[in-house]
Amino acid sequence: MDFEYFKFKDLNLFSRKDASACNERRYRNVFDVSELSSLIIELSLFNKKFDEEDWEAEFEFIIRKGDDVNSNQVIDNPSFTLEASAYENIVKITCNADQLETDSMEPGSYFAEVWYNSSYVAITRFHLIETGVVTEKEYPCFDIYSIRLFEDGEKPNPKRYDRTYFRQFQRMATRLIWTELEIRNKIPEKPWKGEFVFNYYNDLRQLIHREVVVADIKTIQPNHSFFIETGHGHPENVSWEEGKYTIELVFMSRIVAIIPFSVSDKTEIGKPDFSICIGAGTSESMAIEPQALTEADIFRDIDHLVGLEGIKKRLHDYAGYVRYLKLRDEMGIEPMKAINLHAVFSGNPGTGKTTIARMLGKIYKHLGLLPKDTVYEASRANLVGRFIGETAPITREVIEKARGGILLIDEAYSLAVKSDDNKDYGREVIETLLTEMSEGPGDIAVIVCGYPKEMEAFLDFNPGLRSRFKYMYDFPDYTPAELMEIAERTAVQKQLNFSGEVRQQMYKYLEDQYRRRTRSFGNARIVKSMLEEAQLNLGIRVINSARNSLTREDLCTILPVDMEGMLHKGKRLVVEMQPDTKLLNQALGELMDMIGLESVKTEISELTKLASYYRETGKDLVSAFSLNNIFTGNPGTGKTTVARIMAVIYKALGLLERGHLVECSREDLVGTVVGETAPKTLAKIESAIGGVLFIDEAYSLVNSNGHDFGHEAIEVLIKQMEDRRGEFSLIVAGYPREMNYFLDSNPGLRSRFDNHLTFSDFDADALMRIAEIQLLKAGMTTDAEASAHLMAYFKYHSAARNQYFGNGRFVRKVIERAIRNQNLRLSQIPKDQRSDQMIKSITLSDVVEFRTDSDTLIKRQIGFSG
Repeated sequence: MDFEYFKFKDLNLFSRKDASACNERRYRNVFDVSELSSLIIELSLFNKKFDEEDWEAEFEFIIRKGDDVNSNQVIDNPSFTLEASAYENIVKITCNADQLETDSMEPGSYFAEVWYNSSYVAITRFHLIETGVVTEKEYPCFDIYSIRLFEDGEKPNPKRYDRTYFRQFQRMATRLIWTELEIRNKIPEKPWKGEFVFNYYNDLRQLIHREVVVADIKTIQPNHSFFIETGHGHPENVSWEEGKYTIELVFMSRIVAIIPFSVSDKTEIGKPDFSICIGAGTSESMAIEPQALTEADIFRDIDHLVGLEGIKKRLHDYAGYVRYLKLRDEMGIEPMKAINLHAVFSGNPGTGKTTIARMLGKIYKHLGLLPKDTVYEASRANLVGRFIGETAPITREVIEKARGGILLIDEAYSLAVKSDDNKDYGREVIETLLTEMSEGPGDIAVIVCGYPKEMEAFLDFNPGLRSRFKYMYDFPDYTPAELMEIAERTAVQKQLNFSGEVRQQMYKYLEDQYRRRTRSFGNARIVKSMLEEAQLNLGIRVINSARNSLTREDLCTILPVDMEGMLHKGKRLVVEMQPDTKLLNQALGELMDMIGLESVKTEISELTKLASYYRETGKDLVSAFSLNNIFTGNPGTGKTTVARIMAVIYKALGLLERGHLVECSREDLVGTVVGETAPKTLAKIESAIGGVLFIDEAYSLVNSNGHDFGHEAIEVLIKQMEDRRGEFSLIVAGYPREMNYFLDSNPGLRSRFDNHLTFSDFDADALMRIAEIQLLKAGMTTDAEASAHLMAYFKYHSAARNQYFGNGRFVRKVIERAIRNQNLRLSQIPKDQRSDQMIKSITLSDVVEFRTDSDTLIKRQIGFSG
C-alpha cells in the first residue's frame, strides 16, 4: 500500500544484548523465553519527506500467538507515535518488551504486525523456545557432532552414505557446495525450533552469502542425531572462483563454529578442520583444529614436489641456517637478529611459485619468524588506485591484511611501468612497500614474482629494491619428463587411468609443447589443460556410446582416441581453394606494368609457376610453399605496391582466402606498458588472417634497450608464423642494412622467411618513365624543353643518391610541384585566353626551379634532400 509520508523498509526482531556498541543489530526470529525481557521489535521506514519537512504519525503494533497468520489470539496491541525529522532518510520505531504484556507469552509461534490508520504495513513471524540461553561455555540444547561439506545439484542426494565429502573442491566441477550439519539433541523429549545462520565469507572476509534455516528439531534417529543441510552456488553451472572460504555457523546470535574450505584446481577428500567457538560437548569423531606441522611434515611436502631441486635445497639450507642462528642465541654467543624474509621468485608461468610461497609460509611460522603461515596474494589491480592519493592507502590496507604472514605480489614488474613516468601510480605502491620493508615491525614477508627478464627490470626500477630483497629464487621450466610426472600425479588425484600407449602420446604432446615453448610457456598449466581436454574427450565419447551400463573403468580410462585431437591440433585444416586464372593474370599484368623491378618480377613469376606445379603434382602447398617474405630496398622502390599485388596473387593461386593487405608499423604492434604488446600484435595478425600482414620499417621493432617491448612483438610474430602457418602471409620491409640487423635480433627469425626480394633503386630513365606515367594519369604532357630539363634533373639526383633517396616518391613530389607551378602560371592568364593545349601542357617555366646544382633552398621547397 502507498503511504504519503513513508515507505516500508524492514520489520525485524533482536535481543537488546545482541546490539553492539557500533549499533549493529543481530536480527533473528527465534528467542528463548528467558530473553523476553530484552526482546525488541524494530520497524524501519524510508522517509518520503526527507529534506522537505518534519512529520508525525501513530503506529499500532499487534502481537498474535499461533501458527496461522489469521489467529485471533491477540497478546497485546500497543500504539506508538513516531516523530520523523526532515533530516533522517530512514526513520525507525521500536517496541520494547517492557512495553508489551509478556507475562502470557509462552513457548510457541507468534506474529508481529504493524498498522497505520487501520491500514496494514508489515508482518513477521518469530518463535519462543524454552531450551536455555547459549553462553560462551555451552549450548544448552545440542552438541555439534560433525560438519561436513559435499558437492551436489539443486537437491542433495538423500543417501548420506553415498556422499563424498571434501575439504577442497575442484572449481570446474563444483556447482552447489552443501553444508551438512549433524547435531545431537540434548532435549529429545520435546520438539523445539532452532534458527541456524550460515554466513559464507571469502578470503577477504567479504560476506558473499547468508542462509538462515529455521528447523523443527525432532529427533527420531538413533543417538538423538538431527541433520541440517543448506547449500550455496548454482544448481547447474560452475559458479565458484578459486580461493579460500569460511562458513560461520551462528546460533542465537553467537558464532558456534567456523568451517574453512577452499576451491582450487583439484579436489581434496576429507572433513574440513572446523573449530568450535563455544565450549560445548563434542563427539570424539568430530574434526578438531589441526595440530601444528612439524618441520619433517613441511619438508616432506616440499620434497614430494616434482622438479625444483635447486629450490628445495635452498629451502633446506635456509631452515638449517636459522636453526644455527638460534643455537648461537641460546648459547649466548650472539643474539639472534631480525632476519630479512623478503624474496624474489622469477620464472615462467606454472613453475610452482605460488606453491613454494605457501610452503615457505609454513617454514617461516615453524621457525618462529612469522606468527602466521598465511599467504595473501595481490596484484597490480589490488594495489593501484585510480586517482591521486588513493594508491598508498589501498596498499597499506593490503599490507595489514597480509600482516603476520606472506604478501605475495604476482607480476610485480607491472608496478614498474616507466622510471620516468610520474603519472603511473605503481611507483607509489613500490615506495609504500619499501617503507614497510625498512621501517615496519618485521612481521610480514613480501615475495614478488614474475618473468625473469621483467623482474630484473623491476629490481632496477628503484635503487632501494635490490637491497630489500635478499633471497632470489629462480624457477626453471619443467622438463618433458617432469611434466609427465606431474600429469601422472594429477591423473591419480582426478581418478583418471591411462595405458602405456596413452602415456607415450601424452609425453610426445608435452615434448612438442616444450620444444615450441616461449617465455610464456605454461609449464604445469599445460599439463592441466591437456588432462582437462583428454577428460572432456573421454566424457563425450562415453556419452555418445549410448551404452546402457557403464562401469567405473569406462568413466575413468583415457584411451588413445581421446588424445588424437590434441596431437593433431597444431595441424591446419587444409581448405581446397580453386585457383583463379583471370585474377592471377590481372595481378601479374599489373606487376609487369610497373617500371623497373626486373629481379622482383622474375622472382614472383617463378613463385607462381612453382605453386601451379605443386598443385598439379598433388603436393601440400601449405608445407611446400612459404608465404613469408623479406623486402629490402630504399624508399619509393615499390615495396608496398608489390606487397598488395602479392596478396592478390596468393588469393588467385588459392593459397590465401581473402587476399587483402594489412599495413602496420611499430606503433600498431608494440605497447607502452607491460602486458600490452602481445594482445596488440595478436590483434593485427588476426586482422590479416587470409591475407598479407605488411610491416614497413620492421627493423624499428628492434631496440638497443634490452627492456624494449619490441622484442616481445617479434616473439609473438615468430610463434604465430609457426602456429598459423599457411593462414596468413607476413612481409617485412625496410632498408637493406637495418633489415639484416633485424633478422639477426632473434635466432629463429631469419629461418622463418624463405623468400628475400631486393628492390633496387630506379635509374634516371626509370625515373623519367615514372614521371611520364604520373603526368599521363593527371592528363598532362610536357613540351620538349620541359622533358629535357626533367631528364637532366633526374640524372643529376640519380647519380648523387644516398640510401634515403626517395625514388618513386621523389618523382611524385617533383610532378606534383610542376603541376602546381603550371596551375599558378595559368591563374595569371585570363580565362578567355586559355586554350585546352595550354591547360594540359607543362613548359620549361614550370620545371625550371628543379636545378642540377647544390642550391639547397630550391630542394627544401619541394620537401626532400639530394
